[in-house]
Amino acid sequence: MQDDITLWLQEVKRGEARSQQELWNAYFQKLVSLARAKLRSAKKRDYDEEDIALSAFNSFFRAVDDQRLPKLDDRHDLWKVLVTITVRKILDQRKRDFALKRGEGQVRGESVFQQPGLDEALGMAQVLGAEPTPELAATVTEEFNELMQQLPDQTYRRIAQLKMEGYTNLEISRQLGCVERTVERKLKLIRNVWDS
Repeated sequence: MQDDITLWLQEVKRGEARSQQELWNAYFQKLVSLARAKLRSAKKRDYDEEDIALSAFNSFFRAVDDQRLPKLDDRHDLWKVLVTITVRKILDQRKRDFALKRGEGQVRGESVFQQPGLDEALGMAQVLGAEPTPELAATVTEEFNELMQQLPDQTYRRIAQLKMEGYTNLEISRQLGCVERTVERKLKLIRNVWDS
């Protein structure tokens, strides 16, 4: 008599989704535990053991669909294949982490900003904050006012304001009661004034 795993494997080979779910239920947490043990020393900023297990299962089911696993008859074969795929996923991820273009493993995460006594979940938020500092807001306002004062008259200031608010040239022309070409000419002059 066949055990459930062997039966599910045969059904998965025939493309039955229910059996894929059964194998998932039986092995996913085991793969997560395996990946966790192998990833102990790795920085898990961009991926974790569940990501590895998900990817391994995805690759496994694709390999079965493509009939690339001829020796897959029972639970022992299945576990060997799943372990092999999982370990390869971990090794591939480590190669990516230590690639020259990714800082050869020296890139640090948000923990570099962690301050003692603050909630660890805050990460970058504790450094950046949700609002600009009063000093930054004052500086931006002052610079904005200086730029606006450089413009010839109120019409130019209104066009610049509307453009910064995201209005299109056509929308601005309708608001001002002029043709779109007039707005384009005035925007060109605004750019010239601000670039000089």
